[in-house]
Amino acid sequence: MKKKLIAFTTIMFSIATISVFAQVSFKDVASDYWAFNYIDFTAQKGIINGFPDGTFMPADPVTKEQSLAMIYRSMKAANALKSTDDYTSKYLDIMDSYNIAEWARTYVAYALEYNIIDQQDLITFTVESGLDFIGMPASRQEVAEWAAKALGKKTSPLYMVDYLDNADIDTEAFPFIDLMFRYGVMIGDDNNNFRPYYTITRAEFAAVCSRVYNLGSTESFDINKEGYNFSGTITNISDNKISLINSKGIEKTLIISENAGIIINGKESSLNRLEKNSNVTIAYNNIVDNNNILIYTEEDVYQGTIEKLERLSNDIYKITIDNSRGQSISYILDENSDIYDKNNNKKAISYLTSGRNVKYTCDGIKILEIQY
Repeated sequence: MKKKLIAFTTIMFSIATISVFAQVSFKDVASDYWAFNYIDFTAQKGIINGFPDGTFMPADPVTKEQSLAMIYRSMKAANALKSTDDYTSKYLDIMDSYNIAEWARTYVAYALEYNIIDQQDLITFTVESGLDFIGMPASRQEVAEWAAKALGKKTSPLYMVDYLDNADIDTEAFPFIDLMFRYGVMIGDDNNNFRPYYTITRAEFAAVCSRVYNLGSTESFDINKEGYNFSGTITNISDNKISLINSKGIEKTLIISENAGIIINGKESSLNRLEKNSNVTIAYNNIVDNNNILIYTEEDVYQGTIEKLERLSNDIYKITIDNSRGQSISYILDENSDIYDKNNNKKAISYLTSGRNVKYTCDGIKILEIQY
C-alpha cells in the first residue's frame, strides 16, 4: 500500500460512561450542527463519548486505535460482534512490540483475530513522541476498509465507485470503498472526491458509526444495494475497466476485479470479446452469485431448465436456471416478475418448480418475465 504523510494532532480519548436514555448535550455541538443527531446517537450508545469538560471536539481527527474501538463498539451495540471473547492475551506480545495503548488492546486484538487488520498494519498505529507513544490518525480509506470488514458483507466483483480521485485509491481498497458507497456508509464530498488519505473527524466518524450500527443490527438485505446493472454503449475498454454511456447521456466507468468471472450472453467468456461502440448490459448480484459479472450484448428470450428455487425473504426468491448455452445462472424473482404458463395465464411464483423448462427475459439481475 502506498504511504502518504498525514498531519495530525494529539487527541485525548474518553471512555466515560454516558446515559443511553436522555439526549446528550455537548457545549461545542449546536442542535443545528450537521452531525448533531449522529453525535447524540453514538454518545447515547456509548460508541463515541465526550470529554470531562462537556465538549465533544467534533473537528478533531480520530486515531487508528480509536477507529477500531469505535467500530467495535458500534458492532457490539448492534449485537453484531462475531464474538465477545477478549483476545488480548493472544496478541499481547504483538501489541507490546508496536506500542499499542493499554485501553485499545481489546479492540485491536479483536481486529487482528477477525482479519479486520493485519499485523503489519500496526507499524503505522503509533509514533514515538518524547518519552511516550501517541496514536497516528486514521485515513478515510483505512476506516472504509476496516468498517467493511467488520460488517462482514460481501464485496463485489465490479466496483461502481467513480470518484474523480479514483487514481489515489489503493487497488486493494476498492472493493471496501465500493461496499461503503453502495450502503451509504461513506461517500465522496460535494466535488465527487473520496479523499482516501485525508483524516476523518470525530463528527464524521459519528455518522459512520451510526450507519454501521444500523447495518449491523439487521439481518435483512437490500437487493438494490447488493446488485447493479447498467446498459449503454461502450466508449472505452481496457484490461479491467469498461466505460459506458447510456441513452440519457450518463457516463459510467466500471472497474472489474481481476478475479471476477465473465459471463457473456449466458456463456463463460472474457472481456476481450467485447468491442468499443457495442451496446451492452452489465450486471452482477451478490445475493445470487458471488463472483460473476453478467454481460448481455443482445436482447433475447433465453431458454433453460429450472435447477432450483430458493426463498430469500417473504417475497424475494433466488432462481437458478441451466440455460440452453450450458451455463447455470442465478437470478432474482420478486413481486415484479411476470410469470405465465404455456397458455399465457398469469401465475404465482409457487408454480415454478425444479425440472420445468422455461423461457425468460431478464435485466441481468432479475427475471422480468418467465413462461413455462
